[in-house]
Amino acid sequence: MFERIDRRDFLKSAAVGAMAAASPALDAKPGPDSETLVTTLYKSLNPDQKSKICLGFDDPLRTKVDANWRITPHKILEVFNRDQQAMVEEIFAGLHNPEFVGNVFRHMEEDYGGVRNYSVALFGEPAKGGKFEFVLTGRHCTVR
Repeated sequence: MFERIDRRDFLKSAAVGAMAAASPALDAKPGPDSETLVTTLYKSLNPDQKSKICLGFDDPLRTKVDANWRITPHKILEVFNRDQQAMVEEIFAGLHNPEFVGNVFRHMEEDYGGVRNYSVALFGEPAKGGKFEFVLTGRHCTVR
């Protein structure tokens, strides 16, 4: 009679709806969107970096959520050069309401020593135009 809805799909839909309802209209011209930056980041990776953070789109880690974990064992500051670290931070910031992103970064600093102590995984191959997902994880944080 009723179609079962997956918990993750429900939470995603609820979060998107809540964000849309709560977000004020922005008059400022937005910068590059997060999807474009993820593709740029992916294209900048060398083979060693790809071996540390790139996984297939169907990898089970893509759907995992935990309160205190690293999706890969490598910290952002250990894997990426400074330009790439700046891209990761910009991607992360682009996934948040501009009004609150400063507070998010401040909490990350207090909780875990800053965003560069968190970890990133890229699922799929954004440079090939297929399905992909950027995931940043660390203490009290899983962002997709």
